[in-house]
Amino acid sequence: MIDNHKYRVFTHGNGGPDIYWGALPDERDVEQVFDLVGQQNNDCAFRLIVYEPNDWNGDFSPWQAPAVFKGKEFLGHGEQMLAWLLDECIPRVEQVAQPSCRFMAGYSLAGLFSLWALSRCDLFAGAASCSGSLWYNDWTNYMHEANWGNIDSIYLSLGVSEKNTKTQPMNTVNEATQATYDFFKATAQNVILEWNTGGHFNYTTQRTARGISWLVANACSKQK
Repeated sequence: MIDNHKYRVFTHGNGGPDIYWGALPDERDVEQVFDLVGQQNNDCAFRLIVYEPNDWNGDFSPWQAPAVFKGKEFLGHGEQMLAWLLDECIPRVEQVAQPSCRFMAGYSLAGLFSLWALSRCDLFAGAASCSGSLWYNDWTNYMHEANWGNIDSIYLSLGVSEKNTKTQPMNTVNEATQATYDFFKATAQNVILEWNTGGHFNYTTQRTARGISWLVANACSKQK
């Protein structure tokens, strides 16, 4: 059974790509990200579809994994979340207008989910994984073994201080992110890894906006 999830559509111009951003329901943060992306891509049309999980650790985890903090286990409901996107959310959004292409985007665990989704369907041209939870149990092994389609654009970012934690396996995030970059650099067309100042919870709005903006700019350049 597919759980019902809320989503909102923000439109900048007519046409262009659709970016599906998995985010918590923070209205101020969402609108700020949309405004920043629009300012950075004033001449590029796009739609930002912001969808919300019912349970962050459950809905955005691709498979079950041990908890890294007490009482917050990863339930592995990613397949259900992706099924809702493919079967319900995307068809509803595209009743209004068809996009030039589609991207996934997310921060933290939603960033991991965004990359993983590319291996489970061929509807997305790429993803932005901003400070993604690429330390996640068995991610790098999965990445090498999964079937990936024709991926155009991959944006990765990480704060330089995110590795500074005693919590395992979160303290392996540098190595895992670099390994992810190296993998997609060899398999995708446009790949970037940006290193940011600070830790995981610093400048999250700006980091998310930069990742989405990069996707929009790449898609826009192909239309000109």
